[in-house]
Amino acid sequence: MPKKDNPGTEPTPQELLREQMREAVANEDWKAVGKVSADLAKLEKEEARLAREAAEGAVKELTIKVKDTITDLLTPMIESGELDGCDGVWYGMDFGDLMESGLRPASCKLLKSAAKAPRAGGGGGGTKFNVGYKDFLAKYGDELVTEADAEFRSALKPNVGQTWKEAYESSTGGNFRYHIRECWLHKDGLI
Repeated sequence: MPKKDNPGTEPTPQELLREQMREAVANEDWKAVGKVSADLAKLEKEEARLAREAAEGAVKELTIKVKDTITDLLTPMIESGELDGCDGVWYGMDFGDLMESGLRPASCKLLKSAAKAPRAGGGGGGTKFNVGYKDFLAKYGDELVTEADAEFRSALKPNVGQTWKEAYESSTGGNFRYHIRECWLHKDGLI
């Protein structure tokens, strides 16, 4: 009879497998040890998957509740026309970073779109902000990257004091250049 982890109850599948493992080791049946190990690993993986799915289901329900709450709070502002100049809102709050007085304040960004104007051409330029990198380089290329720019996008800290053109040419990485573009859009008041 398998040794029960919880006396007075039926042995769990894990307890049965552990008992089979003890017997296989005692009998030096290494083939059986390998099979039982694989079965035990499958069982533990399945239990972890089920636990993860249950947790994800609970989070999905909470997500809907939080979205509904935020929507309920914003609806009067939208209906009153107070947010007519905005295309949307990004809202974020990290519960992990605690300040001395409690949670950090939520971050919130109201979005507004730029006028759709023809551009001079060259790279970038999505449908929302129809301004390309070449347009921005022509406008800001000779200006210096400032501390304020680096505060807006910390990826630019090493480039403070360089011209925007030098900073742009210092890396061909898409993420870095996207940070530069965000700074330019911010300077133009588009984000």
